[in-house]
Amino acid sequence: MPALSWVGAGRGTAAVSSTKRIAVLEGGVRFVLEEGGSIMQAAVKPASFVLILVSVSLAIAGQICLRRGMEGLKARTGMETGELIRKPLTFAREVARSFTVILGLALFVASAAFWLVVLADVPLGIAYPFVSLTYIVVLLYDKLFESYRISLWNWLGVAAIVAGVLLISVGRMGS
Repeated sequence: MPALSWVGAGRGTAAVSSTKRIAVLEGGVRFVLEEGGSIMQAAVKPASFVLILVSVSLAIAGQICLRRGMEGLKARTGMETGELIRKPLTFAREVARSFTVILGLALFVASAAFWLVVLADVPLGIAYPFVSLTYIVVLLYDKLFESYRISLWNWLGVAAIVAGVLLISVGRMGS
């Protein structure tokens, strides 16, 4: 094990090793840095983890509201997708009249606000894989609440996404 020398005190205390890595302890977060200063690994604060889950949950709720709202808009107007695209003013007016679509958009804005707070503390490469939770939850939503038939290919796709996220996470920890 390489020898460590401690630099600083309190917030910002760093342990400098004789290898080309520096472990920085700041506010309960552990970063492992390369000599050039780029982050290789970081432990997520519990509060940041909660904020990630809130952001992802709001995004999922936003998607569900947008889907339901657009289904209602289509049923209310009798307009097909192509017709909505050809009549952008009608489309905008109908969207503005749909509480569910507006709610979905507001949930996305709230999700983005939480995400910005997350990105202030957590590297994107660590936070972003959590977004893949949306695939799993939306698939379960479709199965449980929309009564859609979920094929084996859908489940295999979700399994591949989860496996990919795990591989990325393990790869980051092993660096």
